[in-house]
Amino acid sequence: MTTYASNNVSLPNLFDEVGIAARSVENLVPILDPAFQRPVHARLIDQLSGGTLNSKKSGQRLFTTFRSENDFPFVTIQNRQVNGAYLNLVFDQSQFTALVEGNMVKSDSGALGKVLSKEAGKMTIGFVANPNGNTSFVAADFAANSGVSDRGAIGNTVNRQEVEYVMPLPDSIQNIVPTYNQSCEILHDDVYSETHLLNREGKPFYAMIKEFKALGLLNRQYVARTLDNVPAVLTGNEPVAASLLNQILTQGGGQTTFGQNDVMTESILQDTLERFVSTGSFTTGEVLGIFGQRLYGSIQNALKGYLVTAGKDNTIGGETVKGIDIKEYAFGGVSLKMMLEPIYSDTRMWGVNSNNFSRRANTGMLMSTERVTTQQGVNVPFMSSRYFSSSEDILRSVTPGMIDEKGNHQKTSANGKKSAMVNYTLDKVDYFNNAKATWYIGE
Repeated sequence: MTTYASNNVSLPNLFDEVGIAARSVENLVPILDPAFQRPVHARLIDQLSGGTLNSKKSGQRLFTTFRSENDFPFVTIQNRQVNGAYLNLVFDQSQFTALVEGNMVKSDSGALGKVLSKEAGKMTIGFVANPNGNTSFVAADFAANSGVSDRGAIGNTVNRQEVEYVMPLPDSIQNIVPTYNQSCEILHDDVYSETHLLNREGKPFYAMIKEFKALGLLNRQYVARTLDNVPAVLTGNEPVAASLLNQILTQGGGQTTFGQNDVMTESILQDTLERFVSTGSFTTGEVLGIFGQRLYGSIQNALKGYLVTAGKDNTIGGETVKGIDIKEYAFGGVSLKMMLEPIYSDTRMWGVNSNNFSRRANTGMLMSTERVTTQQGVNVPFMSSRYFSSSEDILRSVTPGMIDEKGNHQKTSANGKKSAMVNYTLDKVDYFNNAKATWYIGE
């Protein structure tokens, strides 16, 4: 339908009708056009207690996430040097200090050493014992790229050893809140020729389809960048956040390599869950899987006799979640709750593989749903959204020319154009609070 404007008479604008609740515009986008749907993880975060944060209150677009995915001290050796009877070790984590002086440490080779001295990311150890009978270190002991794990204070039968107090050092990851921008120009002629939307009473809102196409494009930018493998750019005036997939692949998560046309079997899924559990990243036994349509269907075929439909009212990570279909599968003490991500099937966003399916349709993410305890002792959900904005939502502003966005004449304008510019901005990042408790299935 076409609606005509009278001079300086304002019909209600749809954005005037939207409430001040967080994410009201974000949630409005898929209602206006289902092609621009929100990703399933974002809708889930909306329902998690403490899942949405706003950095602007603290003035921090750049932020640090502290995690302690496993209190058991373990680190990987980057470099090893022989120092007489001792070994000098340099670790791949430059700030690691969680192994205590005087403690016994174990090499992947089985050799046992004693921490003689240490500083951040480094330590010197002396020989203690080896189950194979060696009486000194050999080349395989505490070698580069192998691990060092704690075996506790050795102690002293004559004088009680004063044990150094060390709080396990959580890994710290930096990320940044990026900015997404989109705009559209409402021309004078648009006001009289463009189709308008109707409200629930059938009356016209004075907001044109052109605006919502711009909003849809903004949404697709956010979705594509959040779900793709995008590394962080933490400096400069054009910040880029590490995407969810990039967080998994670079911040300690694991991967099951799975081709675009591979078929999931129960044994592959069970092996993936076992490997995931073996990282020691979680203790609740509840894992959430978000899968593309081909992988989701492949899993359903492999588990026909075992899947339980949980419906749309569920508990995930101790939180009540409504409106998202869940299926469950249990194996080896692990409860896998599965959700479908239809966006992975979009061939325009992800490209087409050799079988003419989306290149992401046969991929998925696993994540522990256990709440994460921060360095400050605060419990946070396994996933969060962080905004850098006056509102946890898409912001909209209008720069009038000779008319406003409703076609009304403006006596004072920013320019001499017979149009109005509508601008949108979204400053938001989605992230894992413990990326080490995540897993990727795909290439």
